[in-house]
Amino acid sequence: MLLLFLSYKVIGSRNKIVNFDIKDTSYVELISFEKNTMKTIKDNVKLRGIITKINGLKGEEVNMENEGLSAMDFINIYDKSFKKTVVGRNNNYLKINDKWYKLDSRSSKNFENIFNQYN
Repeated sequence: MLLLFLSYKVIGSRNKIVNFDIKDTSYVELISFEKNTMKTIKDNVKLRGIITKINGLKGEEVNMENEGLSAMDFINIYDKSFKKTVVGRNNNYLKINDKWYKLDSRSSKNFENIFNQYN
């Protein structure tokens, strides 16, 4: 039974990109340059939903240049010490702290749903 549990944990965390601590998050900014909008979210219930969706994103690290990118959507995540982590998405590519990841289709839709639901 323990082996089954450990296998589930390993498989579930495979290709996981980030793991933000919900308790350490102060607030989140949703920025969409395409729609020219910015929204600050401080409500704990909404923060939990957003951070849970971001923590569920899966993809593989890729080498990518910034050239030829269209307008990106950004989520700025601030921790309790107000340190900012920038998460940016362009189509199926995600940029976190100067590293690029290719998202699977489900993760790309989940990122888009954050803006549809909370912005």
